Amino acid sequence: MALGVLACALALACSRRGVGEDAGPGSSRAVRGSPGATPRAIEEPAARKPAPEDGVVATPTPAQPLVPEAADAAATDAGHPADLSGRPLVVAGPDGLATVDRDGSVIREITGTPLALARWLPGNSELVGLGADGRSILRIELESGAVRAVASLPERVRVCASVEHEAGDMAVGAVGSDAGGSLHVESDDAVWVVPGGEVLCLVLQDRNANMMDYAVRFRVVLADGKVEAAIEFPEACAVAAPTGCGPEEKPQPVPRPSSRTTYPFEVDASARLVRDGRVAGVFAPTLDVLEDSFGHRSPSGRWVVLSGGVDGGDYIWRSLWLVDRQEGKVFPVREGTFPEAIEAAAADPQATERVAGESTVRWEDGSPEVLVIDDLLVVPGYAVVRLEGRVAE
Repeated sequence: MALGVLACALALACSRRGVGEDAGPGSSRAVRGSPGATPRAIEEPAARKPAPEDGVVATPTPAQPLVPEAADAAATDAGHPADLSGRPLVVAGPDGLATVDRDGSVIREITGTPLALARWLPGNSELVGLGADGRSILRIELESGAVRAVASLPERVRVCASVEHEAGDMAVGAVGSDAGGSLHVESDDAVWVVPGGEVLCLVLQDRNANMMDYAVRFRVVLADGKVEAAIEFPEACAVAAPTGCGPEEKPQPVPRPSSRTTYPFEVDASARLVRDGRVAGVFAPTLDVLEDSFGHRSPSGRWVVLSGGVDGGDYIWRSLWLVDRQEGKVFPVREGTFPEAIEAAAADPQATERVAGESTVRWEDGSPEVLVIDDLLVVPGYAVVRLEGRVAE
């Protein structure tokens, strides 16, 4: 699902797991405001709590917002989508875990325990989460919100000498580019639950795939909390990866059935807009059709993701646009009310969302279909909302 070199280097691809129609037995769609109404009031967040100690069950806290107020206001001003019947999303972030409707509004808080990310377990009644400290492994019941500490990754891992580092101990923890020199999760597709749900696998790096000196694979047995670790990069100090956490043990994406709906416009392999076999528009020469594990098209086939404006460096950056095959229009991706269409040939890479090679870009089917770009929720034709967390996979 992710872009760029990391997916190629590690051959990782997370499987999206569906949520029950109401995101679990304990969710209540009645708390969501009716279409066009202002999202329900949310209490101010309390002080963040540390991850629970082993065996401790955390008590759910009062509701806290996972959607910034500014984004809520923008979504409200835009008017709600006509149909919100699609499954809610579950978002994990520094303020906890919550079900979020497809307009970006919070339906129900599940727990206030800070999380970096969450993955569904088989049956969709539980999730396993990585704590905000980048080390705590937590099991979360969807209905009750109870949190149980399963395991903790080691504080440090001994590594061999590399070009940039002497042999010694390297810290484990934190998440993303702010993690400094520690081993941490660089992308969503570096964390997955093996088929059957018995084991959580993580690949932690000190930097992204272009710049990393170390990559360590962890295997966590969810039943007893046993943790195994093995360095897999650099090859000079690599050892056999933990059994059951190789690429062959990853859940594979399930191909979507082809949409039977036809649209007047098409985007060809050269990123040109075509209608009735004739070129109807030429995009800026730097644009191309974005490919990912689920294809560049939305589930309905109406929307196509284009990328371009590649900017190299320690991280590889791309800009994203959406093409509407019904109207033959091109739209930038910008937070707030869904933007106005632009001229295809005038797509400005700096005037739309830019993503790194490790970014998650994937469609969630349902009504309305939405595009997830890291912590950004894109509802085509309605709004682009910044979530304070990541959608559970």
